[in-house]
This record gives sequence, C-alpha cells and structure tokens, in this order.
Amino acid sequence: MPIASEVISRLSKEYGKNVVRQGVEYEDPGRVQTGVFPFDLASGGGFPRGRISVIYGPESSLKTTMALLAIANEQKMYPHRACVFIDVENSFDPEWASMLGVNVKKIIHVLPDYAEQVVDMCEDFLEASDVSIVVVDSLAAMITIRESEKSAEGENPGVSGLVIGKLYRKTNNVIGRQSREGHFPALILINQIRYKIG
Repeated sequence: MPIASEVISRLSKEYGKNVVRQGVEYEDPGRVQTGVFPFDLASGGGFPRGRISVIYGPESSLKTTMALLAIANEQKMYPHRACVFIDVENSFDPEWASMLGVNVKKIIHVLPDYAEQVVDMCEDFLEASDVSIVVVDSLAAMITIRESEKSAEGENPGVSGLVIGKLYRKTNNVIGRQSREGHFPALILINQIRYKIG
C-alpha cells in the first residue's frame, strides 16, 4: 500500500509538477482596478486576476462602462499587455471608449457570429501569454448556430444555457492552467437581468 508522498511523486511524473504538490504557497496575483473608487474599495481592489467575474444588471446600468474602465486602467498600468473585447452585441463605441481612457488603437476588438465562436475565441485568447483581460459583452446576446438556423417560432429550450455552461467550464480550465504557470488573465463576462413575463 503506497504512502501519500509516493502517490504525489507518481502523479507529478504523470501529470506534471504543478498539478500535485504538498503545501500551498499563496501568490496574490492582484486585481484589475477600474478607477471607480467605491467599486474598487468594495471589491478589494477591482476585478480579480486569474478569475472569472460577471457584471450583471438591468439594461443601461453601466456594465460595459465598468469593463471599459478596467481595460483603460490596465492599458495605462501595463501598456505591453493585450486587452480583448469580444463584442457579441456589436455595440462597441470607440468614441465613448476613448473618452473613458481606452486606447482604441491597441484594443483587440472581436466580432463573433455565434456563441460557439465566443467559447473558442475566449479559450484561445486566455491561453495567450500577453493577454491581461478578456471581456465578453454580453452573454444575453449570444446566439447559437442551432438557434440561428431554426425559425424564430421554434423553441430551443436550454441551448444558450448549455453553451454558457461550456464557456464557464472551458475558460475556468484554461485560467487554472495559466495560473499554475504564473500567468493570471482576468475574464469579465457581462450579462443582463432577465425578467420572466407573467
């Protein structure tokens, strides 16, 4: 019967040194500040690096503005890092972004057609060693290939939820792998509060 150290040794050889280790050294990767003092104070310094954050609220409640402020601040603090804005709603306003301090010439602006592309693009950008923030605006606007090909009258219960679940699982896996390598990208997802009629 093996002892724990033997199991750790075997698993480390099989899966890599960073997967199984004895004792945990906490490394604080820091936070992405927005420059909005009450938010940064309440959240412990801004959006956490190496984590998935979700901004949600009713329509026109400054969700995108908060994400853009985080990008603007990150570009000022770390000009060599890349910031990605995945524009599902096709509503990115470069003039407004510039007014908030975003360097629109350096931002990576992505316009996906389908929700499945959002998942793959998020995963690819999070794996890039120089990407600091990825923003998805917004989950509510994502449409799946299956949804787009069917009639508007047809029902597609749970299809969007399945893709969003996949987005969480795949990006969380990538961020976890990156964190073990010492790179801590921040993923910011924007969503809207939905009210069921009736």
